[in-house]
Amino acid sequence: MSKPMFSVILFALAGFVFLLMHQFSVSNWQIAYEQQAYLRCLPYEISLVNKTPPNEVSRGDLVVVSTSEYPQYYRDGVELLKLIMGVPGDKISITEDVVTINDEVIAYLGKAGRPFEPAFKGVRVLKDGEYWISGVSNVSIDSRYIGPISHSSILGKAYAIF
Repeated sequence: MSKPMFSVILFALAGFVFLLMHQFSVSNWQIAYEQQAYLRCLPYEISLVNKTPPNEVSRGDLVVVSTSEYPQYYRDGVELLKLIMGVPGDKISITEDVVTINDEVIAYLGKAGRPFEPAFKGVRVLKDGEYWISGVSNVSIDSRYIGPISHSSILGKAYAIF
């Protein structure tokens, strides 16, 4: 291949990549990565995020959650990627160190040197529009400590890549 032809192909490829990145940057889609990978709060490190609030979510969905209602736990502007573990109608139980949903153990309270208290102790049923979010690590700050989140706190859905 001649040098001028190589330059044309390289220029065209660079233009295509630029247009793709521009389109991606002005859309509701983003790439998210686990900023605290050492904690392993999620089983994924890279996710594709659609920042369009979903009409409905289901158990097991990976969602983006606003933390504006929880300034005691998160810095201003922080958004979380968490798994939906509980949906309206589910029975949540928190004992001394175990969290269950519908009598199935889903998490343990992990203090890890943190002075956090569970959101409640005992049993409660999630109301319409309430969801239980969780990471997969005992050090994850999630519904164990902040309680159920409202549907309006869910900013979008995410899809694991890696």
